[in-house]
Amino acid sequence: MMGDVRSWATRPRWTVLEVGLGCAVGFARSWQRWRDDPKRPARLWHVGIEHTLPDAETVRTRLAQADIPEGLTTAIVSVWPLPMRGLHRLSLDGGRVVLVVSIGEPQALLPQLALEADAVWLQRHALEALDPRHLSATVRAACRKLSPVGQALTDSPDPRVYDAMSAAGLAL
Repeated sequence: MMGDVRSWATRPRWTVLEVGLGCAVGFARSWQRWRDDPKRPARLWHVGIEHTLPDAETVRTRLAQADIPEGLTTAIVSVWPLPMRGLHRLSLDGGRVVLVVSIGEPQALLPQLALEADAVWLQRHALEALDPRHLSATVRAACRKLSPVGQALTDSPDPRVYDAMSAAGLAL
């Protein structure tokens, strides 16, 4: 979900865009990987989009089930926002890690996000929840947020997702 991190040591910040934040398991794993790597960039930004945000206790339970360390789980849950639509900027790890929680329709939120992602993670559950008429446009909009050397990843088996990624100019 982090993309190709071999080049991240040369970057001041690593940015991940995740369509389908869910209970932040992907974010927690990214944060752990960032913390464990002595060659990491100075900052990690993770921008997650979710249509409907789970409550903090659901997040705590899911992170525990995913074997996320208790310290990370507690830190995430302590700043977890109320499920109000919009953007919520959460600062962690002394401000070196930022989680931007974007609550709402991905197809509406993506054009509003000004970022250049090193990795885009398209979660299957989020793509399956989209109105089929918006699937391709949403995937293309997410892929347009990639840096020139960024990487898009998905766990979706839907061929329309791969077609949209290809239409966005990604080599698959």
